[in-house]
Amino acid sequence: LALEQAARLSAQRRLKDATEATGKLVEVTARVRELPGGRSVTRSLLATAEVLYATLERDSDGEADIRFQSARTRSQLARALWVYGDLEGGIERYQSAIETVTQLKLQTPGNKEYRSQLASMQRSLADLLAEMPDHDRNAQRDALLTASQQELESLTQEFESDARLQTSLAQTLSSLGASRRARDPALAKRALERAAALFELLIAAGS
Repeated sequence: LALEQAARLSAQRRLKDATEATGKLVEVTARVRELPGGRSVTRSLLATAEVLYATLERDSDGEADIRFQSARTRSQLARALWVYGDLEGGIERYQSAIETVTQLKLQTPGNKEYRSQLASMQRSLADLLAEMPDHDRNAQRDALLTASQQELESLTQEFESDARLQTSLAQTLSSLGASRRARDPALAKRALERAAALFELLIAAGS
């Protein structure tokens, strides 16, 4: 038991170190990316961040907290790569993060953080797919946004006072409206109107 506890404490310390290091790496990439040679430096820094978590996750023996933080980091990196113009790299990492959090959610269905993060990642991937040059991804985007909306609808009913969840739902509805505007104007209109109403309520509550 003492050895297990020591191993867990060690894993938690390594998780904290990796999280802090990754945060710094992502911050640095935002500063250097437009400098001469910044793109190659950015790629190197992001690769380092991924290795940190890949190693930690491999050694964690399936520790849920570490797998979750690893997935969140891959989602951060996906967003960074998207901004830097590597859409395929962003898609790959979002998909990997979503796969991990989906597995964690199945193991612990009622976990609020898993559910909310999964919905957010699904929306982000759908938004990224909208920027791809091909147009055969509508079905994938629709499925992602529908899943995100359903999860957030359930969460906002369970946690009515959580403004963060309300904001996330409004963002998903906005994405859904933008996605369906040309293909289903009526649905898009309803989604955008509801998103606007939610944002107005959130602004009023915060004033």
